[in-house]
Amino acid sequence: MSNTVTGKVIVIGGVQQVSEKFKKRQVVLEIEDGKYTSYVDLQLSQDKCDLANGFNIGSTITAHFNFKGRKWEKDGKVSYFNSLEIWKADVVGQQAPSAQTYTQPPMTQVTDESALPF
Repeated sequence: MSNTVTGKVIVIGGVQQVSEKFKKRQVVLEIEDGKYTSYVDLQLSQDKCDLANGFNIGSTITAHFNFKGRKWEKDGKVSYFNSLEIWKADVVGQQAPSAQTYTQPPMTQVTDESALPF
């Protein structure tokens, strides 16, 4: 189930290493709908944590996310957890970086072989 939301970045959390195999990062967006302001807590996980490196506090992003829900049982007690998991994000108004080209420096010719270090 994929959804999209656009809002202003107000929190970019650090990467949390939850376990040896799982890491996550929090991003909170402020969303204005003209009448009300909402604050939406979204999550990046695993290799997607690096997406937040392209965000700045105050910038506007469009986050593409999935709802995730989990059931957890411990000592006979059942709990349920939900998260909004970002899988793609775009900074609004930022153009894609232009392709950079690599130019090899011109080759120089050594005319005095005694100047060579070997």
